Order: sequence, then structure tokens, then C-alpha cells
Amino acid sequence: MKSLRNTLISILALALIVVVLELSGVVSLRDILGLGEVSDAAAEQRAPGNTAPAAADSNWGKPSKAQSDMELHYQEIQQLLSNLDAGRKKALLDDADAFSKFIVNEGENLSVLQAARVNKVDQDKNTRFLMQRAADNTLRASYINKLMAEKFPADFPNDDQIKEFYEKNKDKFVLSERVHVWQIFLQFDEKKNKTDAAALEKKAADILARIKQGKLDFTAAALQYSDHYPSKENGGDMGLVKVSELKPEISKPLLALKEGELSQPIRSENGIHILKRGAIIPRQEVGLEQVRPQLIEALKNQARNQFRTAIFQQAGKTYPVKVSDKKIEEWRLRLRTDLPQGK
Repeated sequence: MKSLRNTLISILALALIVVVLELSGVVSLRDILGLGEVSDAAAEQRAPGNTAPAAADSNWGKPSKAQSDMELHYQEIQQLLSNLDAGRKKALLDDADAFSKFIVNEGENLSVLQAARVNKVDQDKNTRFLMQRAADNTLRASYINKLMAEKFPADFPNDDQIKEFYEKNKDKFVLSERVHVWQIFLQFDEKKNKTDAAALEKKAADILARIKQGKLDFTAAALQYSDHYPSKENGGDMGLVKVSELKPEISKPLLALKEGELSQPIRSENGIHILKRGAIIPRQEVGLEQVRPQLIEALKNQARNQFRTAIFQQAGKTYPVKVSDKKIEEWRLRLRTDLPQGK
């Protein structure tokens, strides 16, 4: 906590120093950001001891007229929108404010990009490498998408393929037997001894007795005493739980209860449970029509992934790039010493 406080203080102090230096005219924030020289008039106004207001910042990042004449073009925006998904594109075009903010954001991006070029960041060796990697990634993605659009069957999956998959995997389209459960859970403290466990059992028995006597409502008891926080906030309601996922020491006494009946305190390895059983939902088979939309999407995703893998495999066979295991290990060992060590 002390370290975090010191870090925040340092950040605030640095921000304050930048503001003070900028206001005092000792150093220009423009210079810090590399956004170009300040005009003579503005520099005079910002000189130490001059209290006159600074001139408009119209020359930020504009060392020359040629470098500052930038504008967005309709064709660029049209091309950009054509690469967005249909939902995002429609949302922008249907909302004037959203579209305006989109254009303003693109303009700001262009301004920063120009500032980077003016400051010759694009001539940095590592930056040029990363730019080329980004271009390569775009080209690779475009190639894969082009093949997908041209070769992937438009009618996949058809009815026969959907039915065949459903029949082969019918055992998976099943809703397991579930039971609605409420609980009050008292957790063991692992650091305490058996005497404390006995005291916890006595506490559970007392809670149960008060509920049965009508002196305490189950929901109120869960809110007050339960240590299972996800269900506690819902008055002990655990929702529908798969019977197959219940621990044996829980499932047997729970399923023996009648609907709405409370269990005796049940001890597990984690603590003590007071359970209330709700309705039991029997195992159900899910029909084809109920899962058809999800099946279609799942089959398409599976086929696309297989198609994508096939593209990489075929390209690897046609245009192989081979590096021996010996060379790979040699590179690894060299890079351990050649690369600068991170802090």
C-alpha cells in the first residue's frame, strides 16, 4: 500500500511539474512532445516574466506549409467503412453524433500520424520493422479471407449435414438431471481445532431449530449466517444444480428430501450445510430444432478452423521454410546474450 501511494504521489508530482514548467515558460510542452517550434510571437508571450496570454496554438506540429496541409477524403472514409462489420457500419451511419465523433477521431489519428512523420519516427529501424510486420499480417489475413470467400461452400452446412451431425452426437444434446437448491453454509476455519468444529455444528443446529420454529426465515438466515457469498446475496438460492456434480455426502441426503423440506446439518470437508430442496428437473433430450441455430454456427466455425489450418499446411508444402533443429537451438543460445535484458 505504501509503495502504491508513493507511486501515485510521484505521478502526480511529475504531472504538476510539467504543468508548472509549461505555464512558467521555462520549457515548452510543445518541445517535450516534439510538435514543432513555437512562433516568434508566441515565444515572446511565453517568455519568463511576460504575463500576457499565449497566442493561439495554430502552429503546433506545423514546421512547414507542405507538411501541415492535411485533410480527410471521402474515398478514404468510404474504404474504411467498407472494412467494418455490417453492424458497426450501420450504427455509425444511422447516428449523426456517432459518425461525427468517428470522423473527428480519424482526424486526430491523422494529426498524430503526421506528427510522427515530421519527427521522423517512421525512419526508426525498429518502427519500420514493426510497420512491415503489420503490413504482412494484413496481407496474410486478406489472403485467407479471400480464399474463404471464394472456396468455402455458401450452403454449408446443408440440412443433411446438420441432421447427420445431430444423430451422431445425440447423446451430447441432453440436459442433465438438475435440482433447485438453497443452502446456508458455515465454513470450517482450517486453523482451528475440532472443538471449534463442534461449536460450528451446534451453531448450525441452533439455526435450523429457529427456522423450523418459525423464529427465523431461511432467506434471512442465509443473509445473516451463510459463508457461501454467491448464494448468500440471493438468500441462499443456488439455482439449478446438476445432480451429477453434487458431492456424494450432499446428493444423497438432498435427494431424499421432499420438495421444500430442510435437511439436517450436513458435514462436508469444507464446512456444514443446511439445505432446502426445490423442484427436480429430470434429464431431457434436446430436439434438433431447438439447437439448429447453434449447430449451424458451431459447424461453420469448426469448418472454418479446419479450412484455415489446411491453408497453412498447403502453403507450407508449396513454399516451405525450413530451419533445422540445430539452427533453432543455435539462435536461441545466441539471442540469450545478444538481446538487451529487460528490466
